[in-house]
Amino acid sequence: SEPSSARESDETCATWRVDFSRRQATSFKSLLEEGRQEFGKSVIRNVTHLNCSSNSAGSDSAESCFPNHASFDRLEELTLARNQISRVDATLGTARFAVLRRLDLSDNQIRSVHGVHALECLEELVLARNRIKSASDLAGLARLRVLDLSENCIAAFTNARGLAFNASMEHLRLRGNPIAVATRYRAQMTHLLPFLHTLDDTPLPPSALSRARERAESRAKAAANAIPRVASRRRLELLSQARPQPPPHKASADAAKS
Repeated sequence: SEPSSARESDETCATWRVDFSRRQATSFKSLLEEGRQEFGKSVIRNVTHLNCSSNSAGSDSAESCFPNHASFDRLEELTLARNQISRVDATLGTARFAVLRRLDLSDNQIRSVHGVHALECLEELVLARNRIKSASDLAGLARLRVLDLSENCIAAFTNARGLAFNASMEHLRLRGNPIAVATRYRAQMTHLLPFLHTLDDTPLPPSALSRARERAESRAKAAANAIPRVASRRRLELLSQARPQPPPHKASADAAKS
C-alpha cells in the first residue's frame, strides 16, 4: 500500500500534497527531513498542501516545529491538528508562509494565538478544542472568512470583541465555549458581527442580519458626521486665536471711557 507520506500531483493545477499524518513523530523537523530524502528538496519547497496531523509532536510554539531554514513559498494549506502545540508566535507569518490560506490547529493545547495576525492571506482558521480564553489576538485578519473557535474557554463577550475587526468574516463557530450558553448569545454576537452569515453552522435570520447591518451603517454614518463637526469647532478656535487683538493703550483708553 502507498505510504502515508506519499505525494499527489495535479499537473494542471500545479498542486503538490504531502501527507505526514499518523507517523507518531515527535518532531515536524524530522518529518520534513524524511520528506526531503524521499522526494527531494524541490518537492518540499513547492508543496501546496501539507498535513502533519495526528502525530506526537510536542513543541512550545507552532513555528518552532519547523527548521529556521525551511521555506514554503507556495504552501496554501497547513494542518497541524491533534498534536501538542501550546502557542502561535508572530514568526509563523513570515515570508515562508506568505500565501497560507487555511490553517488547522485544532485539538492541541493552544492558549496564545498572538502570531496568527501576521498571516495576511489567511481565509480559514480552525482552532477548535484548544484552551483559548480570548479572541483579542485574532483581530485584523483582513481576509478571514471562516473561524472555528468551538470548544475553547471564551467566557465573556468582552473577550470576543476583537473579532469585530475582521470585516470579511462570514462563518463563526463558538459552540462549546461558556459564552455560547450566555443570555441573548446569538443577539449579542449578531450585534457585534453584523455581517456574519452563520453562527455555529446556523444561518442568521435575514431580519436579524438586516437590522444588525442597519445599526452598523448608522454607527458608521454618525462617526463620519462627527468628524466635520469636530473639525469645524477646531477651525473656529483657531480663527479666534488668530484674530488681531487691540493694542494695550487702546484697550486702556476704552476702559477709561466706560
